[in-house]
Amino acid sequence: MKDSQLTSVKIDSNRGVDFVPILTHFRSASRVMIFLGHGQPLRQLMLKASELSMTNGEYAYIAMEIFESPLFGRFTWQYGDEDDQRAKEAFRSVLLLGPDVSIYDAPSVDLVDEWKRRSAVTFNVSYRDLNPYVMASYSSVIMFGNVLKETISGDPMFDLRDGAEFAKRFLNRTFKLDYTEVFIDEAGERRTDLAVRSINATTGKFTVRMVQDKARSRLKIVDKFDWPSEGNVPPRNEPLCGYQNYRAICRASGTSEVPAAVGATTSCIIIIALSFTWIVFHRGTGNQDTWWALETGEFGYPTRRFRSFS
Repeated sequence: MKDSQLTSVKIDSNRGVDFVPILTHFRSASRVMIFLGHGQPLRQLMLKASELSMTNGEYAYIAMEIFESPLFGRFTWQYGDEDDQRAKEAFRSVLLLGPDVSIYDAPSVDLVDEWKRRSAVTFNVSYRDLNPYVMASYSSVIMFGNVLKETISGDPMFDLRDGAEFAKRFLNRTFKLDYTEVFIDEAGERRTDLAVRSINATTGKFTVRMVQDKARSRLKIVDKFDWPSEGNVPPRNEPLCGYQNYRAICRASGTSEVPAAVGATTSCIIIIALSFTWIVFHRGTGNQDTWWALETGEFGYPTRRFRSFS
């Protein structure tokens, strides 16, 4: 992000993590944390944040779930233990990014069951839910067949040994398969619809709030956010008294912010964004429906380098 300062912290939670120093630094520098890691440490992070009064709507925790799989952990507050209720309330401060449910579209239940059977019999690998990797492999074969058929019928003289030219025929297009749509961008990467989810305070389930279209990369609001703050407003860019209680009115009155903290993850990176909140969460435009919208000129990489620490 242009004019933003990022600080990264790498943590190996397999060795045990002391969350307090990380949270203390976060509290003194930002109001938005991006968490990239396993689902279980995310819950531990949020429970610690709750203990330190950092789940009251003044902080935002952004996590990413690549897709639903035991490999990445369970991104939920509900683990069936005595901390569930506290975790549920803490997770109201979490924004969960990930692919839309369309990534799980499959041609038929029978075919999926056959994949599972062959995987177990032939490769001794069992899985219960639909595996997006298997689904993507199947779709790739179908797409290859479609492009090959188009090429042969449209240009009988095409040299099929020209792999580079043949590969271009996959780019910047949407493949409409019988069971889903697949978009391949100019770099040959598949793009999916991405969703921003947050907890529904009533049901306790993650609800889709925004969707980014795979082809046009535009965000669309589909539901209002339920933020755990008075007036349902997103976090401020900085505390009322500033990060170091530097404002004169606070010094004169003796007012200070109460320290707090947040913590971290399995072999993950926690990115603390200083100016990110102002752009994304508190635009200051007065229009609560479009506080998330970014102008084209606000995208870019900071010119200054920042050294990470661990």
